[in-house]
Amino acid sequence: MTAPGLGVSVGNGWPLPAAGYAIHAFGGDPKVATPPDDVKDAVRMVADVGGVAAQVAPPLAIRVRIRRCYFHCAKAFLRSNLWVKDTWPEPFALSWGEWAQQWYGIPDDAAREVDATIETDARERL
Repeated sequence: MTAPGLGVSVGNGWPLPAAGYAIHAFGGDPKVATPPDDVKDAVRMVADVGGVAAQVAPPLAIRVRIRRCYFHCAKAFLRSNLWVKDTWPEPFALSWGEWAQQWYGIPDDAAREVDATIETDARERL
């Protein structure tokens, strides 16, 4: 099953850490689709929820027909120290509920409910 086109064009970039360069793809036509069985068998998401690893077949896929693709040289990646973990900023420590409070002013109980819902969803649906 494939949904009609989304009416947008997408571009994707995939950095390749071991190679030091990136692949860029442009002009893609995305479609939301239910993955066929061969894709579900080949592509599994591994989730670590509460210390338990689980393999889950993706319920949806985004198929993209690519029109142009090229490699980006390694210079920018090497100069940025992107792969040097010591140069990374500290992890972002704001929960989704706290974020919603800051941006939308939701009350404390609603923020706790947002966080609980996300935690439950990750534990039970991944």
